[in-house]
Amino acid sequence: MAKKYSKKAQSSVKRAVKKKKAGKLKSGRDGKGGKVKSRKQAIAIGPSAARKKRTNMEESQLLASLKGSPFESHVDFFKTVLKPAVNIERWKSSAGKSRLGGSPDLPRDFKWPVHRSGPYRFIGQFDLSEISAAETGLPKSGLLSVFAADEPGGRSCWRDPGGIVAELFPDNVPLTTTTPPSPVRRETGVRVSLRATCDVPYDDHQAQFPFDLYDHSRTYRDMQESLHREDYLLGYPSHYSLGYNPTPGPEWCSLLTLKSHKDLGWCWHDANKLMVFIEADRLRSGDFTNLKSDAG
Repeated sequence: MAKKYSKKAQSSVKRAVKKKKAGKLKSGRDGKGGKVKSRKQAIAIGPSAARKKRTNMEESQLLASLKGSPFESHVDFFKTVLKPAVNIERWKSSAGKSRLGGSPDLPRDFKWPVHRSGPYRFIGQFDLSEISAAETGLPKSGLLSVFAADEPGGRSCWRDPGGIVAELFPDNVPLTTTTPPSPVRRETGVRVSLRATCDVPYDDHQAQFPFDLYDHSRTYRDMQESLHREDYLLGYPSHYSLGYNPTPGPEWCSLLTLKSHKDLGWCWHDANKLMVFIEADRLRSGDFTNLKSDAG
C-alpha cells in the first residue's frame, strides 16, 4: 500500500478496494454518486472515509459526554458550534518533526524572515502528516513553520500587520536544522505531538448560548480542557483577559493559540496567550501568506 497513507488510512483503502471489487462501493454523499468502477477512485475514497470516521468519533464522544450533564438538553446547540481542533502536547520522545521553539528545519536556500524591528523569532513547526487521517481543514501534508516579530526589549509585535508569518514546506523539499540568526533569542525547543480533536466556543462573545454559561462555568471549562490543552491549532481562540471576540471577522478563523511558556521565553502580553488567525478561504487553499494576531 502507498506509504503516504497512515496505517488507519491504508486499512480504509484496502476495504474500499475490496468493496469496489464486490460492486458495493459507491461515491458521493450517501452513495448518490453511483457505483465506483475505477480502482484509482476507490483508493481516493479510502483515506477520505478514514478522516471522516476519525472526526466523527471525536465529536460523538463529546456529544455522548453531555448525557447526565447540565448540557444534556442542548445537544443540537453543540452540534452546530463544534469545530475541528488539533491538540499540541509536549512529547518526551526525540523523534518527530513537530516542535515549539528552538531551531527550525528549513530549506537551505530559505531566507530568514525579517521584520522592521529585526529578524523574526521562530515559534514552532508542525508536521501536518501527523494528523492526515483527520478532517481538520489543514493541508494533509507539509511542515508548517510559524515566526513572530519581536520589538526591542523582547516584546512581541502581536498586533502589528505582519507580526506573525508562516511558511508551509512540502514534504518533498529537503530541510536542514537551521540555527536562528544571532540577534534572535535562542531557547531550547521542545518536541510536541499533534492529536486531532474538536472544540467548543470559549465564551459568550463567540456564540449565543442557550443556557447561562456563568452558572455552569466550571463544568463547561472541564469539558473544554478534556478536548485540548492550552496550546492548539484551529478550534476557537482562548484567552485570559479579553472582553471581546478576538477573531478579526466572520471570514477569519483561528489558526493557532499558544500560552506563555517561561522555559521557551514566551511572554505574550503580560504572560497571556497569543492567538493567530487566518482567512478561511486561504486555509482551505493552504495559503498562509496573510495572518493576523492578538494577545490577551
